[in-house]
Amino acid sequence: MADFNLILAHLDLILFEVRGLLDPELFDIVGTVEGDGIHGGLLGASSASLQKNIFITYSRCDISKELCLEKLLDKFTNNQPSYVRVSSEMHEDGTSHLQVLVQFVDKFQTRDDRVFDLVCQQRSQVYHPNIQAARDARAIRDYISKYGVFCEWGTFKSHECYTEALEQQTIEDFMNTIKQGDSKSYCIYYDRIKCNAEKLYSTPTQEYTSPFPLVNN
Repeated sequence: MADFNLILAHLDLILFEVRGLLDPELFDIVGTVEGDGIHGGLLGASSASLQKNIFITYSRCDISKELCLEKLLDKFTNNQPSYVRVSSEMHEDGTSHLQVLVQFVDKFQTRDDRVFDLVCQQRSQVYHPNIQAARDARAIRDYISKYGVFCEWGTFKSHECYTEALEQQTIEDFMNTIKQGDSKSYCIYYDRIKCNAEKLYSTPTQEYTSPFPLVNN
């Protein structure tokens, strides 16, 4: 009989794919229960290359969100993520459902389909997640933290902030939107961003009209 919590996790992923928030060509790693823990099989494409924004789901995972965050950061000491958010949702049977958004500065590459496995030494269990590329990092970040039960590390970066910035009515709101969505670029390229903003919000020069009527000779 299929696990109810695993079905719920799959429904979440289907909804994300329908909305265009995930990349179905990345991974489809599905966790199943086998004796001493949770394991899984690689059902999708090659694991040679991931993306900058990665969405991870651990079904029936007894590890706390704080410990999950710590373990993930420990895994990538040589290529540390720029941002991680871990949310936790408790199901009726008392098991926890973890959802994670991981952001890297550059595309994360690996051939290890177990790279995101979490190991619980006390229970001798291995938690093998479902992994997807996140097309809309901001939407997924907001979705997984809809209940307010989450922990995070680093600074979130959203390329969508530039689209949002162009919708602002003033240069001040334009700059603030980029500052909040991409603080690193805001600091490094402030002068360039400010210069472009001034061009975007500059008042068109009006053609001079003489108050005196022209006299034809």
